[in-house]
Amino acid sequence: MQYIFRLFIAAFLVLAGTALFAGNVPAAQQTSPLETEYRKTADDWRTLLRNDKKAALRDPWLAVEKRFLAIAAKDTKGDTGAKAQYQAGRSREELARRSFLDGDWRQAANHYLDLGKKYPRHNLADDGLFQAAYIAAKHLDKPEEARDIARTVLEKYPKGDMVKNARELLASLPQKTAPRDSGGKGTQTPSKPAEKPAPAAAPAAPQTAPQTAPQTGGQASALARIFCRGTSKSSTVILELDGAAPFRHQFLAATAKQPARLVVDIDGVALRPEVKPSVIFSGMTASRARASVTGGKGKKGVRVVIDLGSVRHYTVDTGANPPGIYVQSSISRDLAGGRTPPSGGNGPVVQGRFSALGPGQSGTLMEQLGLTVKTIMLDAGHGGKDPGAMGNGITEKHVTLELVQMLAARLRKLGFTVLYTRQSDVFVALDQRAVLANNKKADLFISLHVNSSTDKKTNGLETYFLDLARTSSAATVAARENAVSVKNISDLQFILTDLMLTSKLQESQDLAATVHKGMFTRLTQAGFTMNDNGVRSAPFYVLMGARMPAVLVEVGYLSHAEDSRRIKNDKYLERLADGVAQGVEEYRNKLARFSGK
Repeated sequence: MQYIFRLFIAAFLVLAGTALFAGNVPAAQQTSPLETEYRKTADDWRTLLRNDKKAALRDPWLAVEKRFLAIAAKDTKGDTGAKAQYQAGRSREELARRSFLDGDWRQAANHYLDLGKKYPRHNLADDGLFQAAYIAAKHLDKPEEARDIARTVLEKYPKGDMVKNARELLASLPQKTAPRDSGGKGTQTPSKPAEKPAPAAAPAAPQTAPQTAPQTGGQASALARIFCRGTSKSSTVILELDGAAPFRHQFLAATAKQPARLVVDIDGVALRPEVKPSVIFSGMTASRARASVTGGKGKKGVRVVIDLGSVRHYTVDTGANPPGIYVQSSISRDLAGGRTPPSGGNGPVVQGRFSALGPGQSGTLMEQLGLTVKTIMLDAGHGGKDPGAMGNGITEKHVTLELVQMLAARLRKLGFTVLYTRQSDVFVALDQRAVLANNKKADLFISLHVNSSTDKKTNGLETYFLDLARTSSAATVAARENAVSVKNISDLQFILTDLMLTSKLQESQDLAATVHKGMFTRLTQAGFTMNDNGVRSAPFYVLMGARMPAVLVEVGYLSHAEDSRRIKNDKYLERLADGVAQGVEEYRNKLARFSGK
């Protein structure tokens, strides 16, 4: 009997080994073409993630996202399609971490929501829903939306692996009636001495403590934004400020419940409503930042607590683009002038000051000189014998002239003096448009255009400033507007290297960002949904030689069916004009805050 039992065991082991081997080899041989395509795309995604240079560009992420979506469209019920849909969400999420655009965060959330709708029985469905809830809460400032999605996770997937995460997210969401501590359970508040740096009256601080933030138009300086740039090896948390302010910082050692933290107290500043109380940074050396208002009546300020974890080096400095306090951390001791976290206990309190007009430090050239914006040159793209792009019943030169007139009326109401490169259907050479602005001593130059593409699916809104083209699509747009070949763009970029002035580049980039944000905000409020192509750089002839901040706005693609319908809609053009005017006003106000005017 024992012999028979041993034979049975031996036979079982042989059969099991054969089955295992047989199960491995045919699986590789029987991989479907679609699964092979998915794996190749996933490999390319990982390669892109590791390439810091390419990962900083918009187009590579959109390209890999498009590939994943194409795979998902071919497999609407299977495993490969579900994985591809999830990866499409991750692709747009990685882009959003770099672009800081709400439109990208929204699209990432939509991809994750689609995963739950299209593949409700797949084991990634609850993962996708949780990611959508997390984005809504942490990046889109939509706590109610996040609450609804998180509850869906609990209701539909009570045994899923996202239940714990969903419950924690629900617990962290703000209550409607009473304010709460942004740090969640275990977070140390300003009143607790364990996380409160020494007061300003400490020995090192007498000369700094009396300084207060400047008042501009009766309003104190404010913390306008918190975000992070970098990688898992070295990253920088930026506390963007819109005016001067003294601050102090202290490194706090890790505890049983808390990671190592850097506490930054900024005196005499307000906290902008749009700044989230808790911001999560994924894939960075800093993992989270929490902001809260401190002090009593007449002594208010803002405290920011940054979770740093196991960093070995850090610096705290001020910067100009954008203006504010820069906290850089690294997992190695490679930062110039860096500090090493104390081995035992907390570090000393260190005093600092962000000065909007600091020597060689703060603000752009216009900000440092206290300049402001009064006169704006508006450029209606093309004209006369040059019709610009044409298609779907639209001629670019007519749309741009109409839009310029709408924008001019709004700018005048805001107190600006408005000039034009053309006010009728006449031809003006590209190289003469910036000359006109220079001769009239305009403070800003804004050129309005309508885009077009051979790819009928390409659509969206984009704003350009003069610099080297960073993507092939930007080079293509510049080639069309310049009426040259894409090949000649490379020659143009070589010339541009010698023409660019760093200060004007920074000014133009800032102007492009505020104008683009203004347009997207107004269009979204009016119910228009479009693809946000972001702020880009390219070598446009029309911007070359301008001695003032200059931007070029592409208001949509007339080659795209939906975009062209919008462009024909006066309401769309009016909201565009509102948005550009809002961006210009914000840019002017920013300069005023720095100069005290």
